Amino acid sequence: MSVSPAKARLLEKHEDDIVIVSAVRSAITGKWRIQRHKDTKPDPTLSSVLRAAYERAKLDPQLIDDIAIGNVLPPGGGASAAHMAALHAGIPEETSINIVNRQCSSGLTAINQIANEIRVGQIQIDIGPSVESMTFGYGSAAAPDVSDEVLSNLAAANCFLPMGVAGKFREDIIVGEEEREVVVHADDGILEGVTAESLAKLKPAFSKTGTTHAGNASQVSDGAAAVILTTRALAKKISLPILGKFVTSSVAGVSPRVMGAGAAFAIPKVLDLVGLMASDVGFYEINEAFASQAVYSIQKLGIKEEKVNLNGGAIAIGHPLGCTYGQVTVTVCP
Repeated sequence: MSVSPAKARLLEKHEDDIVIVSAVRSAITGKWRIQRHKDTKPDPTLSSVLRAAYERAKLDPQLIDDIAIGNVLPPGGGASAAHMAALHAGIPEETSINIVNRQCSSGLTAINQIANEIRVGQIQIDIGPSVESMTFGYGSAAAPDVSDEVLSNLAAANCFLPMGVAGKFREDIIVGEEEREVVVHADDGILEGVTAESLAKLKPAFSKTGTTHAGNASQVSDGAAAVILTTRALAKKISLPILGKFVTSSVAGVSPRVMGAGAAFAIPKVLDLVGLMASDVGFYEINEAFASQAVYSIQKLGIKEEKVNLNGGAIAIGHPLGCTYGQVTVTVCP
């Protein structure tokens, strides 16, 4: 099969390429499995993946310049817990740290931030982790208290609409142990025996006439992931494994009424940036906060379903908000 000139250029290896040298994640556990994960806070999970990331790459943590963490629901709204987790993981206090929040794509935004910092020469080696504990952070307490003045704008008020109205993993998963000595070593959201008939019996969640229900929506989940990036030249110099190459990223805004459909518009933008056709891409990972989002994106992009979410998406595995695209990045790495 012939390769397009644009794809051939992307596959070339250059010393200034931004490369992934380590990619690990925790198991993704569902809040509905409350007996297995109810006592595990996000900081020890984050600490575990941070340590596993640099140890697997045999990287001296003293060489880590910066950490950008994707997180939607940070405890207390700040970075203190994340900083404590990094210190607990053996990362020196001289390493700077920050949290980024772009909702479900926070993990990818963190990776993109550090890739660009490396690309312009600000840093040399960085970690782009992501973490989420919906068990502890999600719910009515996390909802914003918005003024009536702002809510008088219809587009602003539409932001309150519920989203969705409109085994390759074992080697990547690091094991976490709770104080109760419960070992979580695999994703627990995948259910056997689900059929079209059993799904058809579920009631709509947001509207009596709606189509979104518990069977075609993602799970409320917890998890963490970590990806280390540097240049190809430095990775070769200090003998780090090269798992993949980070090329670029793109984002797109959509109406709040179709929140979550951004992939249908961001994917064409990023393809245009690198000169690829949709058919040049071997497979796609599209977030499934709700099935309607993924189906809409597939249909609008005109891509084949068999190219999408080959290892399962957020409906099967779980959707720990800011961690999701960190987990996806780990999944696509060899």
